[in-house]
Amino acid sequence: MRKQRAPRRKGSNARPLTAPRTAKNTRQMLETGSVSEVSRFIPRPAAEKPALEAPKRVITRFTDEDVQRSIDFIKQTDVDAYVTQRHNGAKRKAGRPALVSALAILVAMHLAVSDNRPLLLTELRDILCLRLNPAMRSLLDVHLLPKAQSGAEKQWNDSTVRAVARAFHRLLNTIDPSTLPKNRVREWAEIAPLKKALEPAEQAERATALDWVCNQLLDAAYNHIPEPVRKRYADAGPGYCIDATPLPLFARGRGVENTIASADPDGGYYVREADHRDPEDAGGDPFRRSTSKRLWAREIHLLALADSSHPTRSYMPAVPFAFTTDRPGVDPAGAARRIFANVASRKHEPGWLAGDILYTNQAAAEFQIPAQEAGYKLVLGYGKTQIGRQGAHTSGMVMVEGAYYPPCMPEDLVEATRDLRAKKITMEQYRQAIRTRNEYRMRNKETAKPGVSARLQCPAAGANPIAICELKPKSKQERPITQSDGLKIDLRRTIDHKKVLTKGAAPKVCSSQTVTVGAEEGAKYRQELQFGSPEQISRYTRLRQSQEGIHGTAKDEGGVALASPGRRRVRGWAAQQLFAAFLLAQTAVQRIATFLRNAQKDEQGDLFVPRRQILNSDEGLPPGDGFLDDAPSMTDPPALV
Repeated sequence: MRKQRAPRRKGSNARPLTAPRTAKNTRQMLETGSVSEVSRFIPRPAAEKPALEAPKRVITRFTDEDVQRSIDFIKQTDVDAYVTQRHNGAKRKAGRPALVSALAILVAMHLAVSDNRPLLLTELRDILCLRLNPAMRSLLDVHLLPKAQSGAEKQWNDSTVRAVARAFHRLLNTIDPSTLPKNRVREWAEIAPLKKALEPAEQAERATALDWVCNQLLDAAYNHIPEPVRKRYADAGPGYCIDATPLPLFARGRGVENTIASADPDGGYYVREADHRDPEDAGGDPFRRSTSKRLWAREIHLLALADSSHPTRSYMPAVPFAFTTDRPGVDPAGAARRIFANVASRKHEPGWLAGDILYTNQAAAEFQIPAQEAGYKLVLGYGKTQIGRQGAHTSGMVMVEGAYYPPCMPEDLVEATRDLRAKKITMEQYRQAIRTRNEYRMRNKETAKPGVSARLQCPAAGANPIAICELKPKSKQERPITQSDGLKIDLRRTIDHKKVLTKGAAPKVCSSQTVTVGAEEGAKYRQELQFGSPEQISRYTRLRQSQEGIHGTAKDEGGVALASPGRRRVRGWAAQQLFAAFLLAQTAVQRIATFLRNAQKDEQGDLFVPRRQILNSDEGLPPGDGFLDDAPSMTDPPALV
């Protein structure tokens, strides 16, 4: 039967009016006619409209209660007293009284983010001059003219903005670690003599002071959570997730090999490449990253607080808890250590800590060991080159995906995750392999001591062996267990010891009852939970999804708009980090309010919200699976203009 052709349009560029039905053209396509054809549908004005007056600026005032709440928030952080003390201590001689206090600037910033306004100096000026009642202006020690005199609008505008700018930079002056000049595009050769003379030790001290100031704001936001909610969360075991995200800057980037510096040279390129796999190879994954990202930015390393204690209920709002900033990709492990120190100084308990491949890839001495020494229990994913066998111990034990096993463990159990990712086994077969693998796992014999990670024994060792091995004679003694039907039987696994023998000799792990593992041995990959187990996957997923939820709230263009550089135009490391602190604190306040608004009570009267099931292509898979195996590249591309 002859296929019927689609009707064609008239004209030299004729083509079918309807295309064959394929996946690519099922979306709506509007055919636009000529100008006259379109004009037929446009309404005609009934009459001429009168001219309108020029628009007048509408200024609304904050109530005194709003301002007092912001004052209370800032006072709880102690930031205004801290920065004022540092500034006064650095003075060489007394100057003129300030027109705007540090407290006034901080309160204005808090009011701006609370009112969903941009963090611009002109906006802060408008708040202090035009949106506060006289009593509040006096309380905040603001000595600016509340409005312009007739005919002197430009002079008032310029002078008040300059005064606010001086107060803002005075606030940051002693906590700014940056040595680089801002706001002008210069040759790097011109910058060298203009750099601020700060010794490395002083730069480090200022960076710590800046982190403290910013994290005090997050701590104050955290205190909006009711005490019973915080107590229930602490009792269940705290959970955290660490992640890096870009903070785009209001400046044009320059490549590392470019002789010209950016107007904000404290930034760097954040680069994240697309996933270029064929869609069929990606399994039709709708979440496949299809575009590259290249931004001139600072990088936020954010520790999110999240509840991972229950699979379907969240007993704590996920909130930004601690952060620092750096140039993208420079030192993620160092940023994490600064965060650990800050959390400890605030007397908060460590707990479970999830992180993506970026943190797994760090040197053990720089991230994993400091995290474990700080009390965190790592929940990590592994990339393509990190799954399976991850190393060996001098005793003969092998590390497989975060835990030590005796060398007798069958190879199919060692390679289970690799086989799953290669689709050689099903998910159910993988789960069974992980359950069987757990039977081989080395067991903790006693509590670790300083400098010792653990004392381990194989499943066939000790007073209560859970496996049978010829090399452990005591394990061969019958240990029958009464079954549900009343039958007594010994169901322990029998280990094939022959594969571990070398010239008839067994390795130390097989000839000794215990093996001592040093704190640094296997630390890069070691984690407490069985990798790939339902508990490990579930806990990792809950923590990671909580972090992503925070990113969604913080970057919402209709709300906090953290990723919109045009809303925070003052350049520099300290300014941008302080802006980020206020925006992240507002993110926390919003998420806490949402939690309390939607909360229900459980059987014990504790508040919770049902955990939303987020569609995710990695759901149920061992962490690190799929295209997320590879950490994003966050380095400066060469000669990028």
